[in-house]
Amino acid sequence: MRHDMRDVLITRGRGGAGWKKLGRQLPFEDRPSREPMDRRGTKFFDDHLGPLKRFLASRVGRRWDDVWSELCAGLDRRGLLQEHVFVHLLEMVAVQVVRRDGAWWVTDRRGVRPLRSGRWRSRFYVDPDSGRLERAPA
Repeated sequence: MRHDMRDVLITRGRGGAGWKKLGRQLPFEDRPSREPMDRRGTKFFDDHLGPLKRFLASRVGRRWDDVWSELCAGLDRRGLLQEHVFVHLLEMVAVQVVRRDGAWWVTDRRGVRPLRSGRWRSRFYVDPDSGRLERAPA
């Protein structure tokens, strides 16, 4: 796993140049005499999940415990933003899966439903027999 995966998944670059609203300009006398030196409103946080999807796709066929351990080693779950990455991870990977009548079924917070690969939900699943990460059927 990349050593900077935490930064890649959560942090985006600074922006905002040219995005400032150009409203009515205050007369010079009414403007503040000082301005803050910080860069309020120019640091964006966003869920950048493409690298996480590619990471999981590259780990298909490996034991889920090893993949989970690798992610926990690279991401500190004590931080709010990094914990949020694990929320998305558990939406991408169906962990509680059973095979019934030849089809895969997943149990999650939305109930019991057939396992189908969505755009990003349940793209992968953990095979209950082998414990390996597999790609969900289309």
